Amino acid sequence: MRVKRQKQQKKIMAVYTNSFQFREPFQVLVDGTFLNAANLMNSNLEESIPRIFAAQVKLMTTNCVHVELKTLGYHYKVPASIAASMEKRKCNHYPPKSPAECFQGILGEENKFRYCVATQDKNLRSILRKIPGTPLIYINKSVMILEPTSPATTKRAEELELEKSKPLSHEKILVLKKAELQQKESESNLAFNNKKKKPAAPNPLSCKKKKPKIVPKLVAKLEAAPLIKESDTVSKVKSQDLEKTLTSLKRKKDVNLSEIDESINDVMSTSIKKKRKRRKSNKKLQSTD
Repeated sequence: MRVKRQKQQKKIMAVYTNSFQFREPFQVLVDGTFLNAANLMNSNLEESIPRIFAAQVKLMTTNCVHVELKTLGYHYKVPASIAASMEKRKCNHYPPKSPAECFQGILGEENKFRYCVATQDKNLRSILRKIPGTPLIYINKSVMILEPTSPATTKRAEELELEKSKPLSHEKILVLKKAELQQKESESNLAFNNKKKKPAAPNPLSCKKKKPKIVPKLVAKLEAAPLIKESDTVSKVKSQDLEKTLTSLKRKKDVNLSEIDESINDVMSTSIKKKRKRRKSNKKLQSTD
């Protein structure tokens, strides 16, 4: 039974440590009823209470509890002396109040300072069960028991766990930015898909190289008609000059018609001039003879 009880107590304290951030040494507020019950069973609180939590404990009481034990008389002399030796939690109650009112004022509505309460008062325990995150200890048949979590504590623990799972403020901003980026990407993809696909350009490596542009008709005429007329006289144009002009034209990539005409005229004029000089020279020789 002791082993099972210890396991249950560990599970109960795990809820308080994980959800409500209880830390060692645990602060335990003790009232006069609990001190009197511990005195009747001759138990040392500094040894028995740490066994419940399996951790270090700081025992505390209030001035209101000490004053109440003093007023009860001789039978509560030992509990009063134990309360006097304990650390006092400041309650600022002047005149002193009952321990139940004093403990309710210290804990408040949320038990911010994370106190455990050890009491035998059933009415006080029923009130403190409504405050979330308050471990309660009592004595039953000379056995100290840690109460299981109340409905208020379990509900609050579930709410805290849900809050932990929710994203923080800076995480929410990141999530919103990611959502905006995803929307923009989806819109751009839709626009891209809706566009009409143009025919793809051919692979330049697989295409043949373009040949230089040459006017084929003029070249054919030049090759086919080597004779040029000049005012009733017909003169043969040298084939060498025509070949030179044709090769020069073929080397050029872009050829204009004007350039071809000029080159042909130059060849013709030079050939005609040479022939005239030869005739003049022949006439002179004949006259001298």
